[in-house]
Amino acid sequence: ILGSAVFNTLAVVGIAAALRPFAVDSEIIWRDWPVMMGLSLLLMLMCLGTRRKPGQVNRLEAGSLLTIYGGYTGYLVYLVLQGHLTLPV
Repeated sequence: ILGSAVFNTLAVVGIAAALRPFAVDSEIIWRDWPVMMGLSLLLMLMCLGTRRKPGQVNRLEAGSLLTIYGGYTGYLVYLVLQGHLTLPV
């Protein structure tokens, strides 16, 4: 499922960029890329596991990932409301 989601995301963005190139603001790269990489590494470590079968993420770990996602989304909403971040039109 994860591989399919990653492929779908990359395929859609890749095809759209091939049809009509678009610019990515450097602010997005500096703010979002480290978070994406950190969460990807955290998920990889969770999937490796130590006390259970590899590839299983337990409810506590899944809840922590959802909490981090909610917190980061809240942080982005806060930035928009404070005027430090503008939404694309």
